[in-house]
Amino acid sequence: MTKRLLYLILLLGFTSLQLNAQSDTTKVDPNFIEHSPKKASLLSAILPGAGQVYNKKYWKVPLVYGAIGASLYFALDQKKQFEEFKDAYLYRVDDDPNTNDDKYTGIYTDQNLLTLIENRRRNRDLMFVLTGFSYMLNIVDAAVDAHLYYFDVSDDLQASFRPKLLYNPYNQHYTTGVQLNIKFKR
Repeated sequence: MTKRLLYLILLLGFTSLQLNAQSDTTKVDPNFIEHSPKKASLLSAILPGAGQVYNKKYWKVPLVYGAIGASLYFALDQKKQFEEFKDAYLYRVDDDPNTNDDKYTGIYTDQNLLTLIENRRRNRDLMFVLTGFSYMLNIVDAAVDAHLYYFDVSDDLQASFRPKLLYNPYNQHYTTGVQLNIKFKR
């Protein structure tokens, strides 16, 4: 018990340790306006694509509307078909001679209609979930782009991946891996 308590105290001590890598003598440009990830997220939450415009990533706006619009279109289409098949099935089994299903009589059996109803319901729900996911992805993309707004992507940076074959002398086997090389030309 005492070892666990000692480990917990050490862990809390190390996590609360803060290192200040910058000196206080650096001067900040008074005209500098910080690019806010919170503002980009809020804009994208209010109007999808607005955070991408704020981040000056205009080419992403059609992708945002394409993802949200396409999934919403298919969700509404599946909803319409679901209601159509459900109404046709209910007209068949309501025992009222005045209502009949003229559209699908002779094409689908009652069991076929029940299967179609279930498939359309599942597809409709999946498309609505995909619409929500696209909306959330729009917000996350705006926040990440805002965080990386001042990230240096100049030609002075270079990264490369290379496959690597390693020999382990203990078990005399070769293993494969990937080596990442990062070069700063400055």
